[in-house]
Amino acid sequence: MVANPHTFGLGHMHSFFCIGALASPLICQTLIARGWPWQNFYYLSVTIPVINFFTVLMTFRSSLSEFLIDKEKAITGGISLQRIVRGDVPEGSVRPTVAGATAVDVEPSEGATTPKQSSRHNLPRNMFMTTVKTPTVWAFGFFISMYTGSEGVTSGYIVTYLLKMRSADPSVVGYANSAFWAGAAVGRLALGYTSPLMGRRKPYWIFAFIIFAMSFHLCIWFIPSFAIGWAMTALAGLSMGPVFPLSLEIASRNLSPAIISSALAIMSSMGNLGGAFYPFMTGLLSNAEGEKVIEPLVVSLLGTMFCFWAVTRAHFSYK
Repeated sequence: MVANPHTFGLGHMHSFFCIGALASPLICQTLIARGWPWQNFYYLSVTIPVINFFTVLMTFRSSLSEFLIDKEKAITGGISLQRIVRGDVPEGSVRPTVAGATAVDVEPSEGATTPKQSSRHNLPRNMFMTTVKTPTVWAFGFFISMYTGSEGVTSGYIVTYLLKMRSADPSVVGYANSAFWAGAAVGRLALGYTSPLMGRRKPYWIFAFIIFAMSFHLCIWFIPSFAIGWAMTALAGLSMGPVFPLSLEIASRNLSPAIISSALAIMSSMGNLGGAFYPFMTGLLSNAEGEKVIEPLVVSLLGTMFCFWAVTRAHFSYK
């Protein structure tokens, strides 16, 4: 069976995010163990984004041929749009539409609209407003925000939880964070190769991944062992990793191609919002009640994800 290029690409692309998150704690933990001043990490935090900025500029720059093609399309589309608005396209001729398709004008029947009257129906609508009014976008966005929240809480607080609740060794506990991201990277890489086996039952696999993740977090919560907690953290990352690219693929199959770009922007923004909000609330609660609340909060968030997916899954399909 051949892997779905869409799922394969999403899994691999998002796995590199996990690989970066895996490498950072490893490097930081090693440097700190050797006495490197922690404030020097801020220099790296400034240098790496600058490198990324110029890398993105070089990677996505348009070539001269691409620029000329886009320019020609823009000019042709503008002329076609002006002719449609004026209604000066001769009857019986091929009339270009805004979307780039063609239609043949015929003699209007009695009561039919003229080209001038119907031209406004061919004008492009505000795709962003259409996206905002699409409930599916917000449903997937809210689900993704909960996912990134659970991911952020796990990666951000698992070290603190193991230190305070499991008396972990400070010199090695930082590797638990790397274990989580290593598991997530493997899960997303494997998704590209195992997606053909899932077939059209991919929405149900999200249920399975969430259940596995909850089970591993329950082990971290109730088994008082640092070694087991470390291993369960890696397995939790393995289970949670595929959820994000898989949910994006399912979302793309339930949205109109015309609004995919703006829909992904909204869903990604909600994901970033969840990745900031839930860890922030976890920090407030842990300061007030202690680190013991971290794992119960993660399990509760995963349970909410499961229930929300169960409710909303009936309103979309995987084609």
